[in-house]
Amino acid sequence: IWSDLNGAGKIDSIHSINRLLSDIFEKKYPNTPHIFNELANKTKPSPSANTGIKALLSNMLNAGKEELGITGGSQLGMYFSIIKKTGLYRWDNGVNGFYKPLDPNLALLWNTLDQMMKGRGSDKFTLQEIYTVMANEPFGIKEGLHVILALAFLQSHGGEISWYEEGKFLIDINYSVLELMRRRPQDFSFRYVESSSMNNKFLQNLIKEFKIEGVTSKAVTPLDILAPILSEISSLPDYSKNTERALDPAIIKMRRAIFNARGPEKLLYEDLPIAFGKPTYNEMISEEKETFIKDFSRGYLNLKSLYPSLLE
Repeated sequence: IWSDLNGAGKIDSIHSINRLLSDIFEKKYPNTPHIFNELANKTKPSPSANTGIKALLSNMLNAGKEELGITGGSQLGMYFSIIKKTGLYRWDNGVNGFYKPLDPNLALLWNTLDQMMKGRGSDKFTLQEIYTVMANEPFGIKEGLHVILALAFLQSHGGEISWYEEGKFLIDINYSVLELMRRRPQDFSFRYVESSSMNNKFLQNLIKEFKIEGVTSKAVTPLDILAPILSEISSLPDYSKNTERALDPAIIKMRRAIFNARGPEKLLYEDLPIAFGKPTYNEMISEEKETFIKDFSRGYLNLKSLYPSLLE
């Protein structure tokens, strides 16, 4: 017969030991989210579980689709138990998307991560810092859930967070990036991109010019504008990314600025205007802002048409 550390009760069976351990963990981690998924909610998921996690991460890029476009596989069970049941992904404001979770413990995690992110100002925070918050008190979240919840947090903030790998700004978030993020979390960091009413009209004009869909918030960030544009440019054929044949020098400079970008604000407000022979945003007059938007749109469409024109 054993007694607990406080001498408050006797431990005379395996059931008593399990109950004591459960009480200890509940006191140490009172805000552990109750996620019932035997595959992902592990300290070290099995190889088959990792296959499902990888598939789920890929599907999580399909924000806007019903059930993230998942129709089967082990990722379907993970989606329902980890993402849908907790309210991470739901229909809200007329669109399917990632939002602050409805589960109270995960909502507290979101608040904690928000405070860390916004408290950094223009400084970066790392993926490993996100994981540390999850693992430590009061959450005690197991490692198998870390990358799923981290991606959900990042997705829920959309254009408010810019991504970096080994310090380099990522112009496109795709499956290859997520696989590296899963395998090499130490390489990834992020930065809060704050919206500003000062340049809101400028950003709204860019939305109209580029016909950008899905931007529902009135508080628009540069990343809301650039993300779909940069993603499309990143997916262009190598020919379009490298050729200088019969290409306007300003468009060559635009392309170089995009692939060498260090962050969304500097790219939009400094590097791209300079590429088109304009002053930086803060020094532009209204007419120059309008001209820049047209130049940027023309350069974007020109790059997109390079390879199809070659095939004609």
